[in-house]
This record gives sequence, structure tokens and C-alpha cells, in this order.
Amino acid sequence: MFMRANFDGHLWQAHSDDHGQTWSEAAQMDIPNPSAKVWVGRLGDERIGLALNPADKARDPLELWVSNDDAATWAVHVPVDRYDSYKDLTAPGERHDLGPGWGKGGAWPGNLSYPFGMVHEGVLYLVYDVARRDVVMASIALSGIAEIKSPSN
Repeated sequence: MFMRANFDGHLWQAHSDDHGQTWSEAAQMDIPNPSAKVWVGRLGDERIGLALNPADKARDPLELWVSNDDAATWAVHVPVDRYDSYKDLTAPGERHDLGPGWGKGGAWPGNLSYPFGMVHEGVLYLVYDVARRDVVMASIALSGIAEIKSPSN
């Protein structure tokens, strides 16, 4: 199980060997996370996909990380989206929702949040929210992502 923690800048994980009856103590991972929801799932084969915001404070960019070794490492990083494409939703430095709402009185712009994925016929469809104003869907052909490597590789 992957979990977000309250603003510590990383994902956390716990393991179960009995189908969720009991769990290990949660441990911090080396994966950056701005206390944001992630999506984790099989990609129609043995690979595991992780849709996340790989940053310690911002929910931007949105990427798909792929593991070929049962989530031990994440060697493939696929850029999905950046908030720069949506700057016209909100003036710089302003909140788009000044009333009570998500966060503390509304969410700041710049967020690509709450990814959810579904695999169908070799394509991963990722749905996510943009600054709590729009919902976007990206489609990623799974046949070509093995060639994309992280910047460190």
C-alpha cells in the first residue's frame, strides 16, 4: 500500500503478506510526494504504473513512473502534463476558489491532482483534476513506454 503523508515530502508504504489482514508498519519511501494522492496499478502485464507528482511541495508536474520489478525500482519516468498549459485558469498568485473548500479556504492554482488510471486494450487512461476547475484525461500507449528512461539513467 502506498500512502501520502501530511506534508513530509515523500510517499510512505506498508506491506501485507496475508491479503490485507495485517500490515507492516508504514515506512517512508525515496519517492517525492507533496502530500498528494497517487494512482498505482498493473499495466496489463507484469509492470506496475505509478501516477504521481514527483515533487516535495508542488502538485506539478504529473508523471507516470513504471516498475519492471514489482515496485522495487522505478526506472521509467513518463511526463504526462504540466500546469503551464493551464495558466489562464487563474491569475498568478490568486486562488480560484476564495470560499471555504479544499485546503484552507480554497486551493491554490498550479495543481494537477487526484490521478486515476484505467488500462484498456494497451492504453493507460489517466484522469486528473486541474486546479480544481477542470478534469483532464491523458491517454498513454503502453507499448512504447519501455524506451523512456528517467533523467538519472
